[in-house]
Amino acid sequence: MMVVNSTSLCTKIIGSSCMLIGMVVFWHWEAMLISHLSTRLIQWPFKHMHELLTKTDYRVLVTVGTSLEDFFKLSRDPIIQDVWSTRIQPYIDEPAWIGHSISNKMESVVKGHNLAFFFNEFIGKYVNFIVIISLLHD
Repeated sequence: MMVVNSTSLCTKIIGSSCMLIGMVVFWHWEAMLISHLSTRLIQWPFKHMHELLTKTDYRVLVTVGTSLEDFFKLSRDPIIQDVWSTRIQPYIDEPAWIGHSISNKMESVVKGHNLAFFFNEFIGKYVNFIVIISLLHD
């Protein structure tokens, strides 16, 4: 019968390794738990254009005369064309669409229900595509 001596080098290495692995696993689990509990999860009303059409009744607000209007109007994608014909074109003569003031359009989104405002923002040589959604429900 073999007797394990607790002071042998092999026992010390195995014990230290198990302790170190256990500590790393515990710290990882604790960090993931804190991260998961401290972040806020926002449920967006849609993730892509198909969901915009099928799951919501949002009207799409774009600035008239911009490349973004042409993107919707001249797109060959049937979903984008459907967004143009059902969510933009019928409402394009309303006061919220007229004018180029982004702050006025954002105000329309905040005050109005079921509006999604799409616009481009130029930062240096890059273009950011931004969507502002009214999360208020009737």
